[in-house]
Amino acid sequence: MPHLLSRALSRARTHALLTQRSSSPRIILSPICQTAPVSYKADPLAPSSKNPPPKIPPSARPLHREPTPPPTLTGEALQSMPYIVRRTAFAQLPVYRKWMAGGTKQVVTIKKISGDTRALGRELTEKFDIPEDNLRLNPVTGHLELKGDYYDKTRQYLLERGF
Repeated sequence: MPHLLSRALSRARTHALLTQRSSSPRIILSPICQTAPVSYKADPLAPSSKNPPPKIPPSARPLHREPTPPPTLTGEALQSMPYIVRRTAFAQLPVYRKWMAGGTKQVVTIKKISGDTRALGRELTEKFDIPEDNLRLNPVTGHLELKGDYYDKTRQYLLERGF
């Protein structure tokens, strides 16, 4: 409350100075009245120097998945693979898409990878020409993250591989 009291006193003092009658009419402004209000937000009408990427419309963001066919790999083939992508509890592939940055950026995450995760990352970069900067292996969770719209391609690739 003390900070409000000092502001109230300075405004009262300014009001008293403005309403003071003297032989020559003069107006004395305190520093509070002389400063213009400061806005820290960017002007929404000002042209921006960057061209923001177009947003993905909500109609293009499906919330459902079509049924996934069952895996086709046998036990011997699984043992010879450098990595295994296990299915979820509902027999779906663990490939997830996440929209970020207000719907302008997509990140595809592949979970439940056992074995050599880097081998799967190398195969995906070679198959889809993904730059190395757009591929990330999360060292804590073991998930593989791809920046970009690679959801359908990744899902189809894992189905072709038999997972």
